[in-house]
Amino acid sequence: PLGSPMKILISCIGRRGYLAQWFRASGSDVAVVGTSNSPWTAGFSDCDASHVLPGIDSETYIDAVADLCSTSRVDALLSVFDRDLHVLSSASERLRAVGTTPLLPSADCSTMCLDKLATATFLQSRGIPCVPTFGDETALRHALATGRLSFPIIAKDRFGYGSLRVQTIFDQARLDFELS
Repeated sequence: PLGSPMKILISCIGRRGYLAQWFRASGSDVAVVGTSNSPWTAGFSDCDASHVLPGIDSETYIDAVADLCSTSRVDALLSVFDRDLHVLSSASERLRAVGTTPLLPSADCSTMCLDKLATATFLQSRGIPCVPTFGDETALRHALATGRLSFPIIAKDRFGYGSLRVQTIFDQARLDFELS
């Protein structure tokens, strides 16, 4: 309604309460709703309202988000967690149907961004420099053998997110161990 603050839902707010502070500091009339799957979420303390929802892997997650957006009259939704963003991006039409504008990438873009090899391929196809990225052991070993790549190597799961399983491989023995 006219005169009401814009409601922005920050999904999976986690420790990012500073985002709620930033929205309010913008000078706009904004109310921030935070969600998480735990009542102990630190970012809740900075939100105007907070809601505990099922985990993002739950079959009821999208229903819970859509219901919350509808009943709380959420104007816009964004996510700050890679996996959540991916789940929500596939439900953009459903969110629009309840009157919420999803501030999310397309489902295809989200899928690509979760795949480091697909992202590197996309960037390279557009002439955007990026670090050498390998999807198979043969190509990696060939790059090392031909001098295109040298140790140390930063390795990360193809479909990982955040900083999970990032490691530095300093020599051939460690590479052989990691690839075995």
